[in-house]
Amino acid sequence: MTRQTCLKRYMRAAVILLIFIIIANHIYKWTRFYYYKPLYIPFGERLNSENVVLVVGETHTVRLININKRVSYSTSDFRVALVLFTGKVYARKVGTAVINVSFEDKQAKCYIRVIDINHRKKEITVGEKEKLRIKGANETVKWKSENKKVVSVNREGIIKGEGIGVAVVVGEVHGKMLRCQVSVKEQSKESSNLKNET
Repeated sequence: MTRQTCLKRYMRAAVILLIFIIIANHIYKWTRFYYYKPLYIPFGERLNSENVVLVVGETHTVRLININKRVSYSTSDFRVALVLFTGKVYARKVGTAVINVSFEDKQAKCYIRVIDINHRKKEITVGEKEKLRIKGANETVKWKSENKKVVSVNREGIIKGEGIGVAVVVGEVHGKMLRCQVSVKEQSKESSNLKNET
């Protein structure tokens, strides 16, 4: 076998290998392995949640994943968010708090934001207006009425009695749905007479 023949064979093998790599790389991009990214380091310590929004009265459990050691919990403001030794958090008052999770010589933090609606129930008369707001929210609230014939609501959260009855007004923010039950009554004769006089 001449030197030139060997060189040709090596060149042919190199070309075949290069074609195989190009085809394999193209096919690889269409497989699930190309898009797979580990969500966390195996056996690494992490919290199940780091930023939580709760409505007053709700609960949430903060816990460490992938660790089987003694863990202690504390809160920066127990008036806003109270935490038990089990990691269960109780939303008590509108505001923000930090849940500190200590283990070994390390520490992790979970930020809690507690929100609430200024009225859970409200009574108004036909034609009367009142403002609803979500206390503690730092995002724009989306408002809607479940019965516009009874109560209407605008973007600012101002409700208006449209007809006699009961309807629920919902404010959506931070992925939470906060509700106010609005009862609309007929105007008293005295108030209607005062309006007519003015």
